[in-house]
Amino acid sequence: MAALVAPAGGMSRRLPGRRLPGRRPAAVTGVTLALALPVLLTAGCGGSQARTVTPGRAAAVRPSMVTSSVTPAGNSSAVVEMGGSAAQHANFWQLFTRTGPAGSWGLSTPKGVADNGGLVIASRGASSLVTGFVPSQDLTFSPLATTSDNGASWSPGLVSGGLASLPDALAADPAGRLLAILRGGAVQESGPGGASWRRLAGQRSLAATPAGRACELVSITAAAFTASGQPLLGGSCARHGTAGIFALSGGHWRLAGPALPAALAGQDIQVVRLASDGTGEVALLAGGAGAGESLTAAWSSGQGGRWTLTTPFRMGASQLRSAALGPHGELEIVLNGSRGLTLAGPGASWQPLPALPARTATLAAGPGRGVEALTTASATLSVWRLGAGTTAWRLVQSITVPIPFGSSS
Repeated sequence: MAALVAPAGGMSRRLPGRRLPGRRPAAVTGVTLALALPVLLTAGCGGSQARTVTPGRAAAVRPSMVTSSVTPAGNSSAVVEMGGSAAQHANFWQLFTRTGPAGSWGLSTPKGVADNGGLVIASRGASSLVTGFVPSQDLTFSPLATTSDNGASWSPGLVSGGLASLPDALAADPAGRLLAILRGGAVQESGPGGASWRRLAGQRSLAATPAGRACELVSITAAAFTASGQPLLGGSCARHGTAGIFALSGGHWRLAGPALPAALAGQDIQVVRLASDGTGEVALLAGGAGAGESLTAAWSSGQGGRWTLTTPFRMGASQLRSAALGPHGELEIVLNGSRGLTLAGPGASWQPLPALPARTATLAAGPGRGVEALTTASATLSVWRLGAGTTAWRLVQSITVPIPFGSSS
């Protein structure tokens, strides 16, 4: 019998693990995420694995939930998958946070809810973060947890439908409103604190609008708020050369994405990542398929206004593993084959990184305009740092996570 309220990833304590000399261990803090819903005690028991539908186009790019983000205040969060085989429910998703650009990473996974299906995160400000649990096994809804102290303590919440397996399936604004993309493509919006959820849109209803027809919307792939609190949705378009970024204004959805260059005119375009950096929006777009696939970053001046685009990066035989967001529109990309790319922001060009450490899951902005690589090996997370102007990765921290193998099978 698989107990979904069990010591899965969320029951692990914040432990410092092995730290290098001079590092101050993170405090062992946090409370159990007590969801007052008896169904959680039995929802995952004894059933077959529920089918998880991931919206997306029929091309190679599937946005990974493995990611990181950094707020303008320098507080960081990262989501990685650890443990063993997902097919045997031996995988446990973990959330790590870091206070300040030069701080140490600490384990901050909310306690008390099984996280085999994945975690998605949304920043609400300097130290405020919302974490959503993607359903696994027979769980059909998504618990939420909110922190205002960068993961030291959590308060519970709930999305009645299960979150989609997308890195931007959850979005938050500073006032506390939330957007949630559910499996199957429905989008819900909540009031402050995740209360009073209502349906905002769905793949079919959005596709039937003039904006949806103009892009021939296939699926909804990302959600965000503008700095002023305007809902944004990203999608995959079947009409070639169209960036499916939709803004809700006056009760109507409009296409707010950038006009794309001629190099992308004959390609299907998918919004892989979509977020606000406080002053404008940043989007990562995937175009084409196979050897002709490319990645293009785009930044707006605010509320879908004037956009600045990079030159497309041609993927060739590479595959996108994870895409992380920095505090000022930066992007850090992990590709297969130990390859990584960074993008410093609007007007910058793609920069290749030295070969990444083995088993790099995601990248994060480091102190002094450096980059950090987070690697995973079973129950160990290691942090490697590449200083600005250097070419060698340096191990700066390791954390051993007490993963309860066998608790979810």
